[in-house]
Amino acid sequence: MAERSSTFYLGVGCGLFTGFTLLCLGCGGGVYAGVRTYIVSQPVVVDAVEAVSANEDAVARLGTPVEVGWWVQGTVNTSNDGGTADLIVPVEGPQGEAILSIVAEKDAEAWHYQTLNLVFANGGGAIDLVGSLVDNPDVQRTTKVTRLLDEAEAKAGEGNFAAAIALCTEALAEEPEDFRGYALRGRAKADAEDFAGAKVDLRKAAELDPSDIPSRLRLGAVETALGDHDACIAAFTEVLRLDSRSGEAWLGRAVCYEGKGELRQAVAGAREACDQGLAAGCEMAARLEPSRGR
Repeated sequence: MAERSSTFYLGVGCGLFTGFTLLCLGCGGGVYAGVRTYIVSQPVVVDAVEAVSANEDAVARLGTPVEVGWWVQGTVNTSNDGGTADLIVPVEGPQGEAILSIVAEKDAEAWHYQTLNLVFANGGGAIDLVGSLVDNPDVQRTTKVTRLLDEAEAKAGEGNFAAAIALCTEALAEEPEDFRGYALRGRAKADAEDFAGAKVDLRKAAELDPSDIPSRLRLGAVETALGDHDACIAAFTEVLRLDSRSGEAWLGRAVCYEGKGELRQAVAGAREACDQGLAAGCEMAARLEPSRGR
């Protein structure tokens, strides 16, 4: 049996896609009506509208029933094995109107939503509905990862670092590029004194989120524990690039400089830490001052 594939382009007003608009004008709108009926009956739209109807906030603002408006915009391309959708679907209820923005991809089993955003009329704000689709495998995976990492954080808080590491590893098997998974596992490994393993995970976390300061601070501490003074200095310097007022970074870098025997830089960093309110910085500066000139 031949594979079935269909692509439709819909326009609004003078037309998002000119070819269809001209055809629609020539046919008195009959072609558009047929295509619209087909589009709004597709699971990608039906499930999206059901997500709106299931959302308490949306229903409170739109009322019930929630129905699809007339002018649908965008494209749908479907086949037996896959497809894509990029649609703007007006929805309305007795109390208000909104626009439903849909971006989704289809495999052989189901549609998977990248965007499902409900934008209310007249600047009324928006609701992200992707998380409402409990049958969406992508949402299920995200929910599972969140649950595993929440449990890992709790285990780490109890001092059960082995369990925390195992839970993070399970989460990362589901979502290999999850920043939180690497950050949590790196901290748990550091607390378990697996500094080499912590270094790998914390570097990955920093790569995934270059602006995350806590992971970089912990990475600096791990480099210190490993005795790599240059890497330690680099890690804390990157924190200071992000936040020049981080007393922990000034103090951490001062410790690294002291380890290298560069006492002038160590004293300067300790003083900065002291200025940022860290008593340990003040104590370190006082301790090193007599030997700075040696």
